[in-house]
Amino acid sequence: MEIEEEILAKLSPKVLARAKMASEVELHRQMTPSTGLNAALRGGIGYGRQTLVWGSKSSGKSTFCLGTLGIAQRPVRERHSLMLNSPLTLLGQNV
Repeated sequence: MEIEEEILAKLSPKVLARAKMASEVELHRQMTPSTGLNAALRGGIGYGRQTLVWGSKSSGKSTFCLGTLGIAQRPVRERHSLMLNSPLTLLGQNV
């Protein structure tokens, strides 16, 4: 914390006010399949931000992205699950 205080002390009042406003912003995060990466990113990838997934060939980039998408879809599936026995169930006609 001492380093942060030293840096903040050197800032102009205008920049200091902006820095304090930015620290109050709550950032929602999307968890990833990697617990280590979640820990390093302090909870996951921030919503509303572009994220570059970079790595060598066959390093698991696509698997990582698909796993992240799967985690992102889980709450939606749980909240909006709909069981259909047949296509006519939506029309109120059970076949």
